[in-house]
Amino acid sequence: MMEGARMTLGEEKASWMRAVKLAARAGVCAAAICAGMDGAYAQSADQTGDQADDRGDEEADAFVLETIMVTATRRVQRLQDIPLSVTAFDEATLERLGVNTFEDFAQRTPSLLFSNDGGPSNQTLSIRGVGVLSGGQAGAGSASTVAVYFDETPVIAPFSRNASIQPPVFDLNRVEVIRGPSGTLFGASSMGGTIRYIQNKPDTREFAAKFLAEVNTVEGGGTGYGVNAMVNIPLIQDQLAARIVVSQREDAGFIDRLPETFFQDPDVERTEENVNSIETTSVRLALRWTPTENLTVSPTFYYQDITANSSGTADVVAGDFLQVRPGDEPQSAEDKYANLLIEYDFGFADLVSSTTYLDRHVQRTDEAGAFLSSVLSLPLPVLVANTNEDNQNFVDSPNEVFVQEIRLQSNDEAPLQWLAGAFYFNQDGGEQQSLPAESLGVFLKGLGAIPAAAPDFLFDEDTRTNEERFALFGELSYTFWDQLELSVGLRWTDVRRETFSQTDGFLFGADLTDISENFKDEITPRFYAAWTPDDDHLIYASASRGFRVGREQTPITDGPCVPSLIELGIDPNSSGRVDGDSLWNYELGSKSSLFGNRLTANVAAYYIDWQNIQQTVNLSCGSGFVTNAGSATIKGAELELSGRPTENLEFNLALSYNDAETNSEGQFDIPGQEPGDPLPEVPKWVVSAGAQYSYDITESARGYVRGDVTWRNEVFQDFARTDLFRRPDFYLGSVRLGVEFEDFDASFFIDNIFDEYIVFSIDSTGQSTRPGRPRTFGVRVSSRF
Repeated sequence: MMEGARMTLGEEKASWMRAVKLAARAGVCAAAICAGMDGAYAQSADQTGDQADDRGDEEADAFVLETIMVTATRRVQRLQDIPLSVTAFDEATLERLGVNTFEDFAQRTPSLLFSNDGGPSNQTLSIRGVGVLSGGQAGAGSASTVAVYFDETPVIAPFSRNASIQPPVFDLNRVEVIRGPSGTLFGASSMGGTIRYIQNKPDTREFAAKFLAEVNTVEGGGTGYGVNAMVNIPLIQDQLAARIVVSQREDAGFIDRLPETFFQDPDVERTEENVNSIETTSVRLALRWTPTENLTVSPTFYYQDITANSSGTADVVAGDFLQVRPGDEPQSAEDKYANLLIEYDFGFADLVSSTTYLDRHVQRTDEAGAFLSSVLSLPLPVLVANTNEDNQNFVDSPNEVFVQEIRLQSNDEAPLQWLAGAFYFNQDGGEQQSLPAESLGVFLKGLGAIPAAAPDFLFDEDTRTNEERFALFGELSYTFWDQLELSVGLRWTDVRRETFSQTDGFLFGADLTDISENFKDEITPRFYAAWTPDDDHLIYASASRGFRVGREQTPITDGPCVPSLIELGIDPNSSGRVDGDSLWNYELGSKSSLFGNRLTANVAAYYIDWQNIQQTVNLSCGSGFVTNAGSATIKGAELELSGRPTENLEFNLALSYNDAETNSEGQFDIPGQEPGDPLPEVPKWVVSAGAQYSYDITESARGYVRGDVTWRNEVFQDFARTDLFRRPDFYLGSVRLGVEFEDFDASFFIDNIFDEYIVFSIDSTGQSTRPGRPRTFGVRVSSRF
């Protein structure tokens, strides 16, 4: 049973009675739904639940599925009642699946894909094939197409390579994955969809604590562990409470390092094992104060530090789980987050104000030997033999973000529902990047490959950006005859960005400085019609628009990359600006609860028209370059089934299909791209299935066996679909055996049970890959107090 859905004050009052009735009808304990509500709401709901118990007992004995409440529309609604394609994992499900990180639940979500370059916080995300088209370089270039929210606040960085906060999946009320553009409510970065982490809120009524620990070992790798603890303390009964959550985790490494002398002696001994271990520390302090019945004040403070000892990439020339490096490639991401949530009930409507400050600092070091070898057409052994260990690329990305959102929304059950709000976002950040390669410069000058007067270092860049966004948004819906709901939503966004960039080095040929200022406003509407012939069925149709802001990049007006631009028909003098892209998503879906809520079946089909796509191109000079490159069409479908045919057996099935291809000539002559070509990194089929069987051991102990498997067909990271950038299909399976008591759970698990070699990304040279974790064995225990 999921822990109580602890929602905002406005959400609670608007929907608590309906939630209780629906929960009782579905056979779910009303007290569980109301566990997070305060004061009179909880008391009244308990009374209503008692009255509903007799009506719900017969259906409760039918072993129905749990009811999950979500706020994907900014209101509390049953998952089966919202006209959106949403996957929601409540706390009980996350624990049952043994989820620790984002990757664990992403594998089980239809149409949600990710790739990264082997380090923390460098992931690129896509939903329904709408993502960063990397052209063989994961994580480079444009802003994310998927918004990531921490409760009320977006926490995605402005550029995808910096990714977003990824909190430990512990003490979360639920995770919601909203597929399709949700720009009306969630802003510019949500043209593909939105991921929301909803934290458990402090409970002002009673003390609570829980503990979760895990120890695991990776086959052929090291040993990892995780320790998580939560304590909830009522400070003033029914008025003030504090919730403290602490997590410490080490993900074991499984990549071994060979010295660069490997190129002269392939039989050389490896110098270090399991170099890619990752340590994560996080602390969250949340307070909840209800000085009056109508007012709730909830400050939250969060700190997280992720440190990787070295990159998790493997070099093709060395073999599986092996890399050739002169030393470590340390990477880190430090996040400081503070939020103040204020909610006030006016009676006719609820006011919600969310104020957030986010300080995010990402640093990393990359070995650039393979990249330089590819760029200069030098055999890697020759390059290594004629340079010292200064071919490491240093990147420092500090970002500070301030976000303010305020909204007023109706809170009754009238046919007319409305919401209006304003949003402000201010981000100061940038990226300093340095690739010295001074010994390489001396070597190239000796060959006469670069002028003797050229700088000795390869590349140095300093980019600083200030971005402001202001948005007004609203939504109206009206329900006719208690069955047909029509809705229209609109968001107007104004974006202003100032960028300063300075580059130098022999790759660019000169010291370049660029200062630019850009202004853009966009309108993102959403329309839907939803028909509910009865409480168990919903049919909906929607049309929604999403957009992604453009960006400035370092202009290329001098140096060896200029001919590469001219080859593509790009004017070097206009190479510093990338326009925004946009899409329309047309969707038809249905949601059904069948056989007395023993089975739910959710289906969605969609058509996406994506225009002016921001796309990364790998220039022949070796530099990555982002440009606008034509349009694409994505046609797809999703199916989610959840069932409980008997008291002891539960199962789930998720399936997604995407046919994504270019539908016109590219704006530029991008190598390998032709009309009708499949979009890179979009698998046609993804299937995920799981089942759990539970059985009584004693009167107080219950055992369970669970199995899950995901299959994903092959993808390519380039339009030409060359083997160099091919990521094979794979099966990812896990099994879990456990026993649970009233407040204690212990389990043994095996992840990646087939020991598949999974490739999550390939670098721009095709010489390095980011493999997934090999077979992993572990033990996990949890307890509540």
